[in-house]
Amino acid sequence: MTDRRAKAGLSQIQYYRVVPGGIEPCTLMEWADQWNVAGHHIWKDTIGNVLVNTICLGFDVSCGFGSQLLFETAIISEAGGIEIVRRYSTYEEAEKGHKAIVAEFREIRKE
Repeated sequence: MTDRRAKAGLSQIQYYRVVPGGIEPCTLMEWADQWNVAGHHIWKDTIGNVLVNTICLGFDVSCGFGSQLLFETAIISEAGGIEIVRRYSTYEEAEKGHKAIVAEFREIRKE
């Protein structure tokens, strides 16, 4: 590892990649390879003109505050606006959260 990388704190980061039914630790290069082919997208649902998209971020974005956060669900509007709705620690939480948001949007569209 180069001194520059260590000084930037990159030696401290644990990366993860998506595998069937979950995630597993990986190297920075394995994470980057998966990110480049959109392998980090786990669930996508379109409801009307809204996309509900849940991804594996591939590293902890909690900044050391509380539980690690590895997954994120975002709402993307037809106009391209993005709202990050929720972040999750586990694959199971992310799946449950994604399904709940999709159900909520489907219910709203019925009204």
